[in-house]
Parts: sequence; structure tokens; C-alpha cells
Amino acid sequence: EEDYEPLGFNFITLNLSDVLLNPETMEVFTPNTGQTQSLEKGEVRARGDNWTKGDKGLFTGSKGSGGGSSGSGGGKSGKKVDKSGDSGIIDSREKMFHTLDDPMREIMGSAYENNREELFAIIDELEAKGIEIDISESNNTMGYQPSPSMKGGSPGRVKMHKEASISAWEHERQHALDDEKSGWNGRRILTFDAQEHYQWEVRAYGIEIRKAKSFGRKDIVERLEHLLENERKAIFDE
Repeated sequence: EEDYEPLGFNFITLNLSDVLLNPETMEVFTPNTGQTQSLEKGEVRARGDNWTKGDKGLFTGSKGSGGGSSGSGGGKSGKKVDKSGDSGIIDSREKMFHTLDDPMREIMGSAYENNREELFAIIDELEAKGIEIDISESNNTMGYQPSPSMKGGSPGRVKMHKEASISAWEHERQHALDDEKSGWNGRRILTFDAQEHYQWEVRAYGIEIRKAKSFGRKDIVERLEHLLENERKAIFDE
């Protein structure tokens, strides 16, 4: 039956109580995923943060084929890998560059707050290439992770903190583009080709260094150059 007077409830239950519809705001909340979706705007919002990403609703963590890492903002490499093999899968934890710094955030703030249009353009570009996007409050280790397969041919994953600067995002985008250009052979490059690996870092840090120079921030330039030097030492085992 239809057209009864409203009962005064703010929410009604649908589909065996697993979806809640707010008839006033036309928002649907799915308890088991923690997502709220606007039926009018097509937006999907994840519970526990302020990310909103149109009708894709991929925050936090879209699906893809990632593994490994080449991080932005510097850090030291993790455990060494056995380089005797030439194919198969390597545990993604065995070749990781930990990013605990994002100097450009001190100038530019978070990309979501201050550069949202550019941020979503980067995310859309990466997802169109098949790259997994993993964004959360717990991603203190940020970076691009090539596919764990030594055989290559598959895109990787970008792991970012939700408050990362647009500069850090552009850094990881450059790594993704380099991986794509290599035929998605980033895992092999990280493991066997130190010179090429270093050139990846030079190109990615170059983006951030040029940005810092454009703001006249010599102090940030020096910090980024120091982080690049740390990467060089880690790559060449110095």
C-alpha cells in the first residue's frame, strides 16, 4: 500500500535491515561497508573520514593488483631480497621504501582540502591504468608499489595517507608512469637495476623540488634533496 502519512521516523530499513535510507536527505547507509551514498548527488562517503569520490566510492582502498613499493618523501629500504631468482612472486614486504615525511604538506596542506580537483584527476588517471588506490589514515608508509611478479605486465598500487600533499601524489604518479613505461616491470627494476631505480627517484623528487623552488622555500628544497640522497644511499647500499 502507498501514500500513507509519514510515521515520523528519520530512517527506514530496507533489504533485510542491511541498508538504511534517510528519506529527508535521500542518503543510503550500508552498515557492513560503512559507506553513505547520496541518491541525488551520486556521491559515496566512507565512514570515519571525510573522503568523497563521486559515484566510484573507492575510498578507502580500490581493488587492483599491487605489490612492492617505491616511496615518496624518502626513507630507508626494508629487508633485502633474494636476487638469485629471475621469475615468480616476491613478498611485497621484502622491497619496501618507507615514507614518513611529506615536506611539501607544510606549504600546500593536504591535497584533499586544497587541491581536490588535481587530486581526483590524478586518481582517475591512475585508476584508468588499472592501478589500485589505497588511502587511509593509517598509511604512514606512502609509496608506489609495483606488481610483485618479476614477470611484469601488471599495474601496481599507490598507498597514500589521506592528508598527503598534492606534491606527494604527483611524486607517486611519476613512479606509476615510469612503471607503465617499463612495461610494468617495476619489481624487476627495484630488485635488479639500481641505476634505473635511482633515476625513477630523481624524476619523482625533481617534481617536488621544482615545486618547493617555485614557493621560494630553500629550506624545503634542502630537505627534499636530503631525502633524495637518503634514497640514493639506500638504493646503492651505501
